[in-house]
Order: sequence, then structure tokens, then C-alpha cells
Amino acid sequence: MQANSTSGPSLAKAIGIIIGSTRPACNGRPIASWVHKTVLQHAASSSSNSCSYELVDLSQWNLPLFDEPGVPARNAPVHEHTKAWQAKVKTLDGFVFVSPQYNWGYPAALKNALDYLYHEWLGKPAVIITYGTRGGGKAAAQLQQVLSGLRMKVMPNMPALALSESALIGGMAEEGGTTELSVYCDDILAAVRQLEEALIAG
Repeated sequence: MQANSTSGPSLAKAIGIIIGSTRPACNGRPIASWVHKTVLQHAASSSSNSCSYELVDLSQWNLPLFDEPGVPARNAPVHEHTKAWQAKVKTLDGFVFVSPQYNWGYPAALKNALDYLYHEWLGKPAVIITYGTRGGGKAAAQLQQVLSGLRMKVMPNMPALALSESALIGGMAEEGGTTELSVYCDDILAAVRQLEEALIAG
């Protein structure tokens, strides 16, 4: 597994780490940043394949509640915000979705971002990483169902990061707040390895 923080050669596969929460002080940003850093720090060359990773923060994209007049599977986008999002997702070959669990589900903002497109997700591999006091398994199950509906290839390894309430309530965003995540390093790398192998296999 080889990872680069920036674009590699023309054959490199681009993987987006999507931050599924848009809350101003969400834990998803430091957690996704830790995932990104973990992949870059622990990746070692195991094949000729090269992958680049980048963070994609949904809060930085102007995506109102789905407002396209047509169905994405059959119609081209009309609005500029959709065209911009479509162009971004087109550049990515695979995805790592980092999502909290809200009331046994995943955030509406992530569902909305998925619903805006269809062909740009089609057939691409994805890893689901959830977090919460109990790990977020119910959110992962729901997200897996939706990604499967988009005909994405969901990897069987779906790390569920069970974190303490003190870490999740404000502490995760502080310096050193990701200490609890270290026990999940091997789980993250195993899931990412599956993703890279799926990309190599095509």
C-alpha cells in the first residue's frame, strides 16, 4: 500500500476521505484528519499501485437540500453547486466515508451529498468508518445500504470507532484529543488495504 498526500503519476488512484458531518465543531474533522495521517504514516509499498488521499469536507460545499429538477440517474445537473460537486466527485476513484451516528442513523448532510449524484458514484469502491460512544454500527448499516443502492462496492471491513463521551464532547477537537483512536489503527489500515486492492483489481 502506497499513499501520497498529493496527486501522484497519471496512473495514481485518487481517494477522497469524506467528512460526513457539517456541524461547525464536529468531531468528524479531527477524526478524518487522524485517518488521513494514519494512512500516510503507516502506508508501505506493497505493489506498483500508488494512491493519493485527500480530505473532502462537506461543510465547504454549497449543497442545499436536493433541488435538482431532474433525477440524477437520468438527467444532467442544472445548478452550479451540483455541477461543482459533480466535477469534484468525478476526480475521485474511491472513497472513505467518515460519519458519526445520529439517533441510530448517519447525518442528513451526507445523504444529501450522495443523492445529488448517481453516475459519479457508480461502481466505485468505498470504506465506511463510523464513530460514536458505541461505534456507530447502526449508522454504518444504513449507509452501506444506500451506497449499495448507488451500486458502489462497499468494503467488508467497516471500522466502528467507540469513543468515550468525554472525548466526543469537545475533547476530540483539542490537541491530543485523538489519543483514543490509536487502538483502531490496524482496523483502519486493513479497511484501506481492501479499498486499494479493489482499485487495483478494477
